[in-house]
Amino acid sequence: MRAVRLAAEEGLEAAGAAGYSRRSVFRWTGLFRAGGIAALVPKSRARREAQAAVPEWVSRVVIAIRLTTYWNSKRIAAEMERRQIYRVGHTYIDELFKRRGCSRGSVAPTPGPRYERSQPNELWHIDIKGHSQAAPIIRWLEDCFELCGKPLQVMSDNGNPFVVWMPGVLTRFGKRLRDLHIRHLRTQISTPWTNGKIEAFWEVLQSEVLDRQLFRSLAEAETALRGFADYYNFHRLNGALGWRTPAERYLGVPFADRGFQHIPSLQHLQPWLEMQMATAA
Repeated sequence: MRAVRLAAEEGLEAAGAAGYSRRSVFRWTGLFRAGGIAALVPKSRARREAQAAVPEWVSRVVIAIRLTTYWNSKRIAAEMERRQIYRVGHTYIDELFKRRGCSRGSVAPTPGPRYERSQPNELWHIDIKGHSQAAPIIRWLEDCFELCGKPLQVMSDNGNPFVVWMPGVLTRFGKRLRDLHIRHLRTQISTPWTNGKIEAFWEVLQSEVLDRQLFRSLAEAETALRGFADYYNFHRLNGALGWRTPAERYLGVPFADRGFQHIPSLQHLQPWLEMQMATAA
């Protein structure tokens, strides 16, 4: 900027006397006239070289994933790397979105308090949608105990059938937990984020299943939910878990998916992906 100012105020000779080459001053002056000070900021050569090194087929795959799933750049980068498609940084993906016109403005959510117990089965989060009878919920919960083991604590909200309005009085649900020596934790009133882990699951279920499918029968809905539970536990990478699956974190089950395998919204593109990768090999 100093060279441009000297050339404008005192001429090229003054800029040359200050140690700037005539050729550079001409170039900088043209950039300044065209784009102001921002045009004089040097662009990262390393970034340009990294962008040029990413094959075009990778960009096509990234855009296809974006348009089909609407995942953000960090998740796309993690999924592509872990599924052995191609290793590409999320910053490149963000810039690709801007160039191709498929970026989206967003406001970063305010992060809530995060916590993690020291070992599995210390704490379970539970929430029930559309059901208030205790008996079937208790039967379902006992089936979960048989499958996964018994937790030390169970956290729920303050709705029916978990809690009644009278202090100190246990519901049938609370009595069963007491008999099993499981501590019942309750969320704070009007603070659903206290039970945020299960609330986050409902949000994922809503956006990835309920908003994408129409069910003609209860049987269809049950089939879809069972399929989603398998996908969520064994195939869906979770950013809060360091882009691992719950099964990796909880059971130590290795992640072996390749390409678009077991991704409900993308698996129909698996033959196309294999063709893209084979052509580039």
